Amino acid sequence: AVFAMALVAVLARAPDQRHLGFTVLMAVLTASMFAAAGSVASGVVAFRTQWRPVFGRSESWARFSRMAPTLPKISSALVFDRMRRGLFSCYTGERKRRPAGPHGSAREHMDEFADNNWKLVLDGKILVHNHCYRADEMAQVIDMAKEAGYKITAFHHAVESYKIGDLLRENDICSAIWADWWGFKMEAYDAIPENAAILQNAGACVIIHSDDENGIQRLNQEAAKALADGRRMGIQISDAQAIRWLTYNAAKALGIEDKTGSLKPGKMADVVLWNGDPLSVYSRPEKVWVDGALLYDADDPARRAVSDFELGQPGAGDVK
Repeated sequence: AVFAMALVAVLARAPDQRHLGFTVLMAVLTASMFAAAGSVASGVVAFRTQWRPVFGRSESWARFSRMAPTLPKISSALVFDRMRRGLFSCYTGERKRRPAGPHGSAREHMDEFADNNWKLVLDGKILVHNHCYRADEMAQVIDMAKEAGYKITAFHHAVESYKIGDLLRENDICSAIWADWWGFKMEAYDAIPENAAILQNAGACVIIHSDDENGIQRLNQEAAKALADGRRMGIQISDAQAIRWLTYNAAKALGIEDKTGSLKPGKMADVVLWNGDPLSVYSRPEKVWVDGALLYDADDPARRAVSDFELGQPGAGDVK
């Protein structure tokens, strides 16, 4: 939890709204970006590459949902058709009226809300984050976005991004990836631990993330693993660049790099002081400032929260 609030404190809050194939949310890209009060970003749209009521590339070649099969080609066709209808109605105001359902006027309100957000997507005021694993499908989504007139800001998980680093660089698309997860389903069979390093070497934007409750607390160590894997294959990347994988680049993907993600005058003063190399498994945070306020101090029991793992144990709350 300390590391989570340490590197970048992002104020983000938005309602979860699902309709017309997308979910509007304030995406949390890294453990260093947490929801608090207020809002600093206009919005983020998370598109999922799996055909449910959210955008998607299929996660499993034979998986079915209540709406339609999720074969990749079918998924793309359905997504594009739904998107085309949404874009048409948001600019023309024309919509085929649905039969009255159990939600009544609430459904009409959601239609209006969704149409307005499609326009914000096209105007670049809502950023698009797309869940996608495979390189061929990412390339297909990029083509689809160009045809529809919007931009992909980031692909999430993106285990095959290393295959299309040049394409991602040319389109200024970030890849929010694991350090070394692979093989847990068919789309992840071609994942490699050098993914981040190869992307960095290609000049593409890299973000180290995790959706695991343990990994998300130790993204510095995840970045260190990805850095070491790259160096072992001969790609020289500086420690400073690796830190950007979980600070500045994540802020960039959220469209708030002018407010946080790096230490510069005028930005939110979010700072962590480590007792050693931040990329070392042996290092621990000593002090944490958020918006300039000291919120954690390893030497001050009043500012040192007891870890959930230590509650009820001998020595709970002691500096380890």
